[in-house]
Order: sequence, then structure tokens, then C-alpha cells
Amino acid sequence: MPAPGRPRSISTSADLPGTATGGSGREPVWRHHLMREGERPDLALAAYDGDAAKAVLVADAEPRFHRFAGADVLVLRGINLNTGDRPEDMVSLRILIANGRVETLARRPVRAVEATQSYAAAHPEARAGEIVLHLIESLVARLNDNVDELSDKLDELEDRIESPGPNPEPQHLARLRRRAIWLHRFCHPQARALDDAAAAHPEWLDRAGRVRLNEQRHAMARIVADLAVLRDHSRILQERSDQELRERARRTSFALTLIAGVFLPLNLVGALFGANVGGIPFADDPLGFWYLLGSLLALVAVELALLRWLRWI
Repeated sequence: MPAPGRPRSISTSADLPGTATGGSGREPVWRHHLMREGERPDLALAAYDGDAAKAVLVADAEPRFHRFAGADVLVLRGINLNTGDRPEDMVSLRILIANGRVETLARRPVRAVEATQSYAAAHPEARAGEIVLHLIESLVARLNDNVDELSDKLDELEDRIESPGPNPEPQHLARLRRRAIWLHRFCHPQARALDDAAAAHPEWLDRAGRVRLNEQRHAMARIVADLAVLRDHSRILQERSDQELRERARRTSFALTLIAGVFLPLNLVGALFGANVGGIPFADDPLGFWYLLGSLLALVAVELALLRWLRWI
């Protein structure tokens, strides 16, 4: 159990889940720190470059890659799959690589870390580059799955908008649009971070590792492009939905106006005939009601003919 006030540190050593010893059996290749608010982890790799260690501790760090004198820092974001959180509130994963070893930090659980721990346990000979690549691949794969899910939901909403039935609730479309915007907000710099990492030709990646990193660069670029399309798609759907609502309101208002226009003269005639004064036409005629009714129907016919001539109906 960690001491109170200390971050939870998960070392991938021979006796813990997520083993990755690089074949030495002694020094762990990878250590993961799950930090709580206000905690400062004890970074073993800080001895190789203190500036790099400071860089991974920056609050709300943007995705980026930076090469320091003695270490490399790669900051990435992953889909937030924690209970009660929104996927677009992406979790930050900071990766510090130095001297063939890796340390990662996160303030919330990251599924990619859990998957990589399982991978490291099954591959105790895994080296630093393989650990970092598996983390990247797991993060990108979950991002891709989330973007595909978002695309499917937008397609479903588009089908509902185009169908003759009622339109979806506006907040559903607004929620998906906000999700696409926030994902694009972090994925765009993340694609640049992977580009910078590949351009640096880090020594902890062999030739095969560089090929895998390039594949993840391209995958990340596709995700950014897809998110841009989804963001624009959601905006277009929002405009179509708003236009449909405005058109529906216009038709309703027009229909009510026509009804009021037809019945207003009838009300006027009815009010005149209902006045309790002398001289009301047909007041003493037993067929007076039918004469009045016929006059009203004739008035309605004239009104409808006029509206038809004006092409309002």
C-alpha cells in the first residue's frame, strides 16, 4: 500500500503485473504513476534530465513531443472511459523516456495503460520502444473506435432528420457536435506530437519501431481528418434541423393565420346578429336562422375563392 499523500506507483518489475524488465531481470523498464491532485511522483528518471521531469508534471499539458538533453517527453491524450466521465474529457498520459527506460504519469486511470501492462506481463523482454509504441497504439485504437461510434450516431440522427417522423431532440445533436469539437481540440496537436516524435528518429526505436510509429502517425492524421468532417457534418445537420423547425413553425403560423382570416368575418357577423337591439334582420322570420347560416356559408365561399385567387392556399 502506498504511503498516505504519495502517488500510486506501478513498477513493471518481475514480481508485479505488467512485467517489462528488458531481459535484465533487475531494473524495471517501465514504471507507471497514478497521481492524485497535488501529489508529486518520485521520478526515477529525473536524474537523467530534471527539465524533462518538470515537463511531464506541467498541469493540463497539451499533447506534444520534446527532446531534452538527457530524455524525451511525449504527452498524449486518450479517450476518457472512466465511469461518470465524458469520453471527450480526454485523459492526459505523460511519457518520459531516458536511458532505455520509461516512466508514465496520469491523474486518472487510462485503459491504454492497463492494456500495455497486460502486454508487458506477456512479453517480459519488451524494451522501452515497444512499451511506448504499445501505449500509442492502444490510445489511437480507442480514439478510432470512439470516432467510428460518433460517426454512426451522426448517421443515425441524419436518417431521423430526413425521415417523415419527428426530428431528434436538439440537445442530442448538440451533444454529438460538442463531442466532435472537443475530440478534434486534442487530437490535432496529438497528431503533430507524433509527427515530431517520428521526425526526431529517437534511439529507443529500431527500424521496425519507426515503421509502426509512422503507421500511428497516419492513423492519427486520419482521425483528425475524420473529426473535422464530423464537426462540419454535425454543423450541417444542426442547420438542417433548425431550418426544419423554422419551416414547421412557419407552416403552423400560416395555417393559424388562414383560419383566423376565415373566421374573423364570421365572428363579426355573428356579433352583429347577436346584438340585443331592435331591427335585427330575420329576427321575426321562422327561417331567419337558415338565412343567416346560408349567408355565412356564402361568405366563407367568397373568402376561400379570394384566398385561392391570391394563391395563399
